[in-house]
Amino acid sequence: MACHNTDTDFLTLDCPADHPMSIKFRCTCGKAYKVSEANAGRKMVCKGCKKTLRVPKVAPVATAAPAAAAASDEFEFDDDSYRDTRPIAKAPPPLVNVKWKKSRRAEEDDEGPSSGRKSIVVIGAGVISFVVMFVVGYLVATNISFESGPKEPQKYVDFKTDNLDFRLKYPEGWDVKHKEGSSPAPPWANFKDGTAYVEIKASISGSLINTIQSAGSFQSEDDKDDDLSAIAQTHNYQEEKIRLDYKEWEEVPGTAKNMDIPFGEVRFSEFKANAGFGSGDLRGYRVTMAGPKYQYNVICKCPAYKFDDYKDIFMEMIQSIGR
Repeated sequence: MACHNTDTDFLTLDCPADHPMSIKFRCTCGKAYKVSEANAGRKMVCKGCKKTLRVPKVAPVATAAPAAAAASDEFEFDDDSYRDTRPIAKAPPPLVNVKWKKSRRAEEDDEGPSSGRKSIVVIGAGVISFVVMFVVGYLVATNISFESGPKEPQKYVDFKTDNLDFRLKYPEGWDVKHKEGSSPAPPWANFKDGTAYVEIKASISGSLINTIQSAGSFQSEDDKDDDLSAIAQTHNYQEEKIRLDYKEWEEVPGTAKNMDIPFGEVRFSEFKANAGFGSGDLRGYRVTMAGPKYQYNVICKCPAYKFDDYKDIFMEMIQSIGR
């Protein structure tokens, strides 16, 4: 209880319990007080926080939650007229039902992967299978070997048949296939070592062109130009036909020249090519030869990364071609 002290402007808190009260208020710390209306505007010291208070002139609405005051306060309201009776707000429901989510996960674990996961697994397995099959098919199609070419000096053996009007030497151990000419199919011969090939194939049309060009050539020995010779023009003509068998074909500039070999004068050039799916980059030599019966196209080729190992072997075979 609070009474007015006439010797000071402060109220005291030891007045008798039957002293009339009419003003009710709280300190900011939560302590509640009732004082006589005659003490409105006077100062007092709060028992709880020792803060100086001023008694309001009119009874204010409570500004602090009643829970802030301790249950043992000796200055309490004697009725509920000033208590904060507003209901306590309930917490909003959770955005995710945690119990349902946990139970759903447990069900999925029991049932195995979901349909979405199964689809991803199936697609991934299909992609991996396709890549594996592609690589295997590529290796099989090209018979590719990551080993380099022959390191030891080659021993050469003779190739000659009665019905083919050319002969040559080839490395011992190479696989050899050939077919003698029969109308209308021209003769051919293949020499193979893994991914290295030497192909010699006759061309009837090329032979006719070479014959016509030779008959119309009137170059003197002093004015002779190899690039304008009959064999050079036939070589250029055959390039246009051969390049149709390749996805990419390029004659290396500056390599075309006429050569004298036992077979006679021939035209030589170096090329780079790619035959398309699964072939990889190729490098090799191309030779055009003109004989009495046929004109021959010689193709020496191997994977580009093996060219340095085979180029000397190719040249040895070319320079051994005779009749």
